Amino acid sequence: MIYKMTSYGTLVNSLNLYIDSSDKIHNGDDINLQLQGQALHCSDGQNFKVVLTEFNMQRSTYTIDSSNNIFNIKQHLTGQANPGNIEDITITAKNYKTVEDIASEFSLQLSTAIGAQQGGTNIATPATITSPLTDEDPSKNGTMLLDVTLNFSSAHGLQDLIIQFDENVSDAYILLGGDRVDPNTNNNSLDATILNTTSIRVQGRYPMQLTSLPHLYVRTDLHNTAIQSSSLNGTGSSTHTISSNILAKIPMSFSQINYAAPGIDEFFMYLPQRTISSLRLTLTDHKNRALGRVGNNQGKTGPLFFTATIRVDVIQRTPPNTLKSTPIPRSIPGSKLGPGFLRDELMLE
Repeated sequence: MIYKMTSYGTLVNSLNLYIDSSDKIHNGDDINLQLQGQALHCSDGQNFKVVLTEFNMQRSTYTIDSSNNIFNIKQHLTGQANPGNIEDITITAKNYKTVEDIASEFSLQLSTAIGAQQGGTNIATPATITSPLTDEDPSKNGTMLLDVTLNFSSAHGLQDLIIQFDENVSDAYILLGGDRVDPNTNNNSLDATILNTTSIRVQGRYPMQLTSLPHLYVRTDLHNTAIQSSSLNGTGSSTHTISSNILAKIPMSFSQINYAAPGIDEFFMYLPQRTISSLRLTLTDHKNRALGRVGNNQGKTGPLFFTATIRVDVIQRTPPNTLKSTPIPRSIPGSKLGPGFLRDELMLE
């Protein structure tokens, strides 16, 4: 047994749980382990402390995927009283080397959608990208603001163009530097200007980004004492809090996701239950959305999986519950009551 004082109580025992999600029965980023004969138990006055000490995963997903590649447009044609219906536009899911590459892809998909309202015959030439340029990054001079001009081969037929980012659908507003708006309004997320009958200029309002997913969230089904913003579950207002299912929040690089505890218990949770018979771990983004997929079987037979080490501590928080009051005197059986029994003998019973 290990006995060590901690800020939360006395450490009674510890064990390591080594996890590998590459088995085909798992989904790679969503596993459910049944401990069965290795179920963990703690006694009176004790609690479990679960700590993530190591995590490793190859990043086999794209920086732009279904969580951040959708924006909406409403085309207000010349002569029409109101803008048309909402159209979903999708930026191709893949990795992009620079924000200029993202701006170019955005321009291509936007101009294609505008040309389609004339039967696809009005083709836009490659967009003129004023900003951002390839060498514009936070370490050099440059605004990183989206600024593109679409030039069409014939009249585009628009008197107004509304571009919208709905945060309930996608995080495209982070990539392209625009405002989140209610799609039920005609508010614009970007500044779209009709320059003439064949040209449209679109400008961003905030610096563009290469990704909207800087952290990977490791979540669990273990009931615990942690608290989180309700928005981290993808619903509710960030001004409210709820019980948390987040075990860890790990920074992501563009090729690997690695974490090793820096000598302190950085990611941990205390559990109120006295038995751990199963453990589910899921990987999500900041809105509790599953990671994007490149192929349908990526998590089953592909390279989407992780390994991790979890330390489980047993902490003695309070002394064990023991009987402290004076025992209740034994009652005298009826067979001992009556003639032939002395009072002292009764007391000895």
